[in-house]
Parts: sequence; C-alpha cells; structure tokens
Amino acid sequence: MTLASYFMTTAAGALDLDRPDGLEDAAWAAIDEPLQRLNRALAEDDQSLVVGTCKDLAEALAKVVLAARGETTASNEDFPKLVTQAQVALKRQPGRGLASDAQIRDVAQAAQKVINNLPTLRNRFGTGHGRALVPEVAEEVVLLSVDMTMMWTRWALRHLTHVIFGRPEALITELSGGTFRRGELAARLEAANLGDLDPADQSAVAVAVAHRALRDTFNVMDEGVERCTASTDTAVWPPAYRTGLINGLLLSAEGQLDTNVWAVRQIVMLLSSMDNAADVLAAAAEKCKQAWLSPRLDNPRARAEVCAAMNAERDRLPFPASMAWDHIANRIVPPPF
Repeated sequence: MTLASYFMTTAAGALDLDRPDGLEDAAWAAIDEPLQRLNRALAEDDQSLVVGTCKDLAEALAKVVLAARGETTASNEDFPKLVTQAQVALKRQPGRGLASDAQIRDVAQAAQKVINNLPTLRNRFGTGHGRALVPEVAEEVVLLSVDMTMMWTRWALRHLTHVIFGRPEALITELSGGTFRRGELAARLEAANLGDLDPADQSAVAVAVAHRALRDTFNVMDEGVERCTASTDTAVWPPAYRTGLINGLLLSAEGQLDTNVWAVRQIVMLLSSMDNAADVLAAAAEKCKQAWLSPRLDNPRARAEVCAAMNAERDRLPFPASMAWDHIANRIVPPPF
C-alpha cells in the first residue's frame, strides 16, 4: 500500500483542506502550496519529504491565523511558539457550530502537542539537512505526522472562518490595495468605531494602516498614523490600535524587519503616550530579533539613516524602553566589535 492510497481523501487521491470564506488569495496560497507539496511527496512515497512538509504546512497555517488576528510574527519565529500562539487565539474564538465542550478542546490540544514535535522529527528524519547517511524513517512516524497535522489544520481552519467573519475585513483588504482619497480613511475609521472593536481587531486594522503608510500613501500616513500619534484620546485611538501601529511600523506582512525614518519618529511619539511603553517595545524587539531584514533595509544607506534616526530619538524614551530600542537598532546595524 502506498502512502497516497492510505491517506486518500478525494477522488484524485489527494489530501484536501476547505478554504475559509473571506480568506485572501495570498493567505490561502501560503497554505495551499505546502499542502500540494505534501500531496506530491505522498504520491512519490518520499517519506522524509512528507515529514518535513507536514511541519511547513502547520507553520504556514499558524502564521496565517496570527495575521488574521492582527498579530505580527517574525519571519524566523520558533515553530512551537507560533503553533501555541495560534492555538490560544483560535480556541478563544466563539462561533456558531464550534464545539465548546472541554473534551473536544482537549483533543485539539493533543493534536497541537503532537505537531509541536514536528521540528524534532524533521531534524531526525525529514528533508532540509545534508546528511552523511540517509535516515531510515519508520512508517509510524510518517503516518502520525500526517494524521495529526491534518487533524490540527482542519480544526484550525474551521475556527479561522469565524475569526475572519468577525473582523473589519473589508477595510483591511482595501488598505492592502485600494485607493484612499483625502478624508476617506478618517471617515472609515470613525465608522468602524475603533473603541468598540475587539482589541485583536483594533490591532489588525492598525497593522494594515501601518503597512500601507510605509508604502508612502500620504493620506493613510496622516489620517491613520499621524493623527493618532498627535492625540492622547484613548477612546478614539485605543491602546491596542497604538500597539498595532508600532508592530506594523517595525515588521512587514512577511515578518521582516521593515521601517524608515518617518516610522521611527511615529513609534517614539506613540510610545510617549503609553503607560506600558517598555513592555510594548520589549515584545516588539523580541520579534525583531527573530526577523530578517526587508528589501528596504538591504540598502546600507537606508539602514544608516534609520539607525541615525533611532539614536536621535533614543533620549525621548524611558530607560527600560530605551534598552529594547537599542536591541532593534543593533539588529538593523550591528555595533562594531
């Protein structure tokens, strides 16, 4: 019996997943690509590739879940941490048709614990490493890896449907590619009534605003970022929105460290109005530590300009926050040794 025939779930003999309504094409592609690679590995009885690709599929879905919840992640974030964060976000999500029984949640939790071991299995048996000897992969390792990965991903996708349904998705989608005339974003944010949104949704909108602002869309820079940094009104501009702006002005949608001189100044102004500035910046710095530099920061001149701006703004931060600030600056331009 071949691996493909054991796992056959469609007439074509392939594993399949249901795409949640409202999930953007790019996000679904990030999930579907490792799924199709997994199907090819099964069809070819490539056991090492099967084990490695199970990890890729679970990791891609975890990142999509966290992005849908308005959370930024580093491009090289620790796998068990990613999956655990996604699990926590999803099991809190209420929704019609979702089981609230504790025993059902325990089964999903058990699947998550199994797939948290996928990096170890990949290191021992999977692809991605040059080896002096080809490892012998036990059939049980392959079957368990696929069974648990598919169980967890299907559970996660069902819950992700309700995450998407409850978010101000239209505005976030338009921020990724729409046109914003003068006053339009301000009106949309007022209509969204940020203060009444779930904090995760406040953060999701803010991250989308920040990412669009970093593309030099001036109306979005003014109405979604600068008006917030100039205000101390936490009812209009709630803390979760401010935190989302900071994360979005430091980390791109791809999880890369990405910022510029204008963003540095906005971040400092945002932090100056926050009682928990040190904690917010420390959390952002931890993500930045795991992130690769964006194409923007591949340019040595751009890196030097950003670091100069960070050094100029450093004294405006309280001491605990300034330490995290230094960590971010040193990630962009490491100090000389």
